Amino acid sequence: MTAPRNAHLAAGVVVDLHRAEYTELKDEQRTRMTIRDNLGYATWAGIGLVLAAGRFTGPAASPVLWLALPVVVVVLGWTRIQNDLKITRIGQYIREDLAPRVSAVVGAPVWGWETAHNAPDTRRQLRMWCQLIADLALYTFVPTAALAAYWTSADSVGLWVAVSVFEATAVAGLAAVICLHSGVRLGGGGCG
Repeated sequence: MTAPRNAHLAAGVVVDLHRAEYTELKDEQRTRMTIRDNLGYATWAGIGLVLAAGRFTGPAASPVLWLALPVVVVVLGWTRIQNDLKITRIGQYIREDLAPRVSAVVGAPVWGWETAHNAPDTRRQLRMWCQLIADLALYTFVPTAALAAYWTSADSVGLWVAVSVFEATAVAGLAAVICLHSGVRLGGGGCG
């Protein structure tokens, strides 16, 4: 009679440990979601600050300030994408690893919402496309427009042109990462 009781206690401890892990993961996921969602506002604020700086520094500094926009936007865009990836990976870990282990211990399905809210529905692809378009518009169109403004200005010479080419490469790289991790599918592959 002692062995089954100890087995029950051990199972309870295991479930408590898994529950604690789940709670910590969900807390981290919530924090990352808040950060991710606020990075869009931070990006618009950064754009506004750079544009305001251009307005108040005078025409001589304005063309070079166009080069500040891609830096601000790419850094914030990269941070947003990395947070989104971590959010996704936490969800995958809970669904594919943690939930099955806990289900095996308790003998019943657990955390059903983790799977149910990811179930395909008729509008999921549309939402994914809309998010992709919004991300590309904010994180690639704005810095590309700033680079185009710089390249068409009379001050696009020398070292700053090299800097702008590097920035254009960073913007293109960010666009590729946004597409690859968007979840949007064209044919059988990923975006692009």
